[in-house]
Amino acid sequence: MEFLVENFQGPGKYFFGDKLYNNSWIRYEKALNSEQWVIAPRAALNLTSNFIEITKNEDDLIEGKISCKELSNGLDGIFGIIDGEFKLKRVP
Repeated sequence: MEFLVENFQGPGKYFFGDKLYNNSWIRYEKALNSEQWVIAPRAALNLTSNFIEITKNEDDLIEGKISCKELSNGLDGIFGIIDGEFKLKRVP
């Protein structure tokens, strides 16, 4: 899973596709099947429920919650819901 949060300002809630000029995106890929689902900039299907919430951003650790209701795939439609928490370690 990869994501980009445009204009990151520290802990807070950041939406994907909520505004015309929001360039944030999220992508989930299944490498074994060569499948990829994405909410591309300005292309979200649900403009208010696709977000990432950063709750902690310290040293080399970032934590938060993620909720994406409809990731799309150019081949066979909608992936479904991703809802959960994450803890990531930054790689130098």
